[in-house]
Amino acid sequence: MRDIRLSTVLRAVFPRHRRSALQPAAPAPSAPPAPRRWIACHTPRCGHLETPHSPAGPGMWECPGCGRVQAEA
Repeated sequence: MRDIRLSTVLRAVFPRHRRSALQPAAPAPSAPPAPRRWIACHTPRCGHLETPHSPAGPGMWECPGCGRVQAEA
């Protein structure tokens, strides 16, 4: 009977996993974030604090908390 080493059997049963030579795929480009501006929202619902406002037209900004649209200050 042939003398077979244990390491040879283990390599045949459990081959070594090589790391892939391929680089991971680059993430898909995403849209730039919408411009936001921190403006004081003078409503009780927003607590009269500065909140991030989204553009709502030329020179106008909308509060996402209460929906109030105000001119640029």
